[in-house]
Amino acid sequence: MKVELAIPPDWVTMTAMRDGREIIEVAGGLEIELGAPVPAPHDATSILDALVARDPVDGATLDRAGHVTARTTEGVPFTLSSVKFRDATKAVVEGRLIAYYVFGDIAATVCCRMRAREALMKYGPAMDALLTSARLDRSESAPRIDDLMN
Repeated sequence: MKVELAIPPDWVTMTAMRDGREIIEVAGGLEIELGAPVPAPHDATSILDALVARDPVDGATLDRAGHVTARTTEGVPFTLSSVKFRDATKAVVEGRLIAYYVFGDIAATVCCRMRAREALMKYGPAMDALLTSARLDRSESAPRIDDLMN
């Protein structure tokens, strides 16, 4: 099983696995992390808050926009958290969109990190379409993104 997103093929520059999470690197400072599907708990807020706290940005303060709920193009409910990390001058040094999807009895997370102002400007407008494209491939033979890259 794996979460799939409609990531444009020309975005992907590198894929890797890190602590059970699939990481997709995109040129220009965007990183997309696909969390492993797990049995669905019910508290999306605590899951999203834990993901924000897991990787703080050194020397930056957290500016949290809050949580909103939405549905994918296939009608799957998800909760989205939008956060920005700001430096001492209040400039945004990293923006994150973190989605928590509930595919019936299975839940999964996707974290999009825009690590540079250029990434926020370039990829920010495309994030809505990207995050609403999520679907769960339940097959045992679901291809991994790195299989598609080779």
